[in-house]
Amino acid sequence: MASSIDNLINVAFREGQDLSGFGLKLGGKGDYRPPQFDAESLKFEYIDTNGSYGIDLNGSRFLQKLTFAESQTFTRATTGTFVGANGQIQTAAINAPRFTHDPVTRELQGLLIEEQRTNVIIDSEDLTAASWKSFSSPDTTVSGPVAGYTTISFSATSSDRRYPRNTGVGTVAAGEVGFIQARFKPGAGCTTIALGANKGPNKFLWASFNTDTGISDTYTVSDAGVSEFISATEVEPNVWELTVKVTGGDGEFREIVAHFGDGDSASGLRNNSPIADCDVGFVQFERGDAATSYIPTAGTQVTRAADDVFIPGSVNPLTETQGTIYLEGVADFGPDGISSIFKINETNTNYIRISIDGIGSKESQIEVLYRNSTQTPVRSGNLSVPPGSRYKVAFSYNDFAKEINLAVNGTIYGPVSYTHDVPSVAGEDIVLNTKNNILSDLHLYPEALSESELITLTGGT
Repeated sequence: MASSIDNLINVAFREGQDLSGFGLKLGGKGDYRPPQFDAESLKFEYIDTNGSYGIDLNGSRFLQKLTFAESQTFTRATTGTFVGANGQIQTAAINAPRFTHDPVTRELQGLLIEEQRTNVIIDSEDLTAASWKSFSSPDTTVSGPVAGYTTISFSATSSDRRYPRNTGVGTVAAGEVGFIQARFKPGAGCTTIALGANKGPNKFLWASFNTDTGISDTYTVSDAGVSEFISATEVEPNVWELTVKVTGGDGEFREIVAHFGDGDSASGLRNNSPIADCDVGFVQFERGDAATSYIPTAGTQVTRAADDVFIPGSVNPLTETQGTIYLEGVADFGPDGISSIFKINETNTNYIRISIDGIGSKESQIEVLYRNSTQTPVRSGNLSVPPGSRYKVAFSYNDFAKEINLAVNGTIYGPVSYTHDVPSVAGEDIVLNTKNNILSDLHLYPEALSESELITLTGGT
């Protein structure tokens, strides 16, 4: 069979498969998705730290895929957690990249890149520690941890089934945003869990989720602030992870609070009467505009350092006159922040920056700043890129035509004309450190692909 890109599109190859009929050789791991355009390129696919391909299509096109270590420099000054192929939380060593998976489908998502964060919960997994207390004591029994879970049992006479953090930790100032996460297994009489914060008598807020009905609810008393249900995921049978966002009101919170019971709503959890049991795996509270990966603590607050990753200029194929940048990943960021996913040349007047910008109401847009702040950005507009969804972005620049172009998830936004010179990008380091993002694929082409090619590359027709 003659070598043809058309014959290779959407064909998955196994390691060791005879590909001589296609006129190419394949080495390494996983499936190969071929280049579709007449352009030399570098491709960085975040499969694992060992995946490596070298592919030559009869000399007509060349796609070079380097190992992670060959193509990128990665540092993180602390350990960090990620979801492994088994769906369980695992720990990566200092300076080791994290290739994370979907906790439900076990699908490999890509390279996890996060900013520095602190879990202010002192004992995140041991709720028997002195740093935890109960409002309903002595009608509350706490035991464990056993097999990674602390069991909390409320008696039938418990009037208030709250199990908060001790005072003085986990505070959120007025107007400040924080995220609370917890892993739990509901037991007898415990179909609803709520996470939130207290400021004092009649000043509290929380958001809840009912594991039987799938109904979420929020509850706020006085001017405590705003609570928002973010997500509830059944990561294993009868094992749930709940994420809640809280925004401070007129002053600091004193406590991070968990409520357990069988009420249908957050407001009904305080005084329901049946016996309730719940196993809690961990609790995390962090300040910031998005929830990040779990940070274990024992006796003290713990800070996870930022993931810093960049592609050295020695392997950067982009030219001064034209180029195309393709990014694919999972949007793991909050709606209120900006996640810069790609930057070349970070001076104030000379750069390319591709960002995912949160604009409220869980809507986001892809934004490309080109050259400097005086250049009108090219944007995708209000686009549905909620946390956890996959995005495909392709951006091209052409100094001959004086045009820049953007495609996101198969839709074109552009072209946009410009009059200034292109940024200095040839041989420059490419910075990929972000606030919160999961990158699964990156292609760099030293020429501007056409509008139709950008649409096809990002999943359109």
